[in-house]
Amino acid sequence: MLTVSDVDLMFLAETFEQPQIAADALGAALTERLIALGKGLTQNGQPLTKRDALRPYTQTLAATFLESTLPQWRELGICD
Repeated sequence: MLTVSDVDLMFLAETFEQPQIAADALGAALTERLIALGKGLTQNGQPLTKRDALRPYTQTLAATFLESTLPQWRELGICD
């Protein structure tokens, strides 16, 4: 079974638009999308809803997505 989060789907959509996107830019794009949607994330039980609080966490998530998740999905044939 493969579990996919909303964040993963937002990252995937962004990589379709910008296939060579770097982790810092991908994290920034997620931050801006969350702010525009009026949404946030939770890290260690703490809500992150402000741009300054979100940025470090979204960049970490983006790096993990690009280094681990996306290559796995490519191996499985989920995306190119």
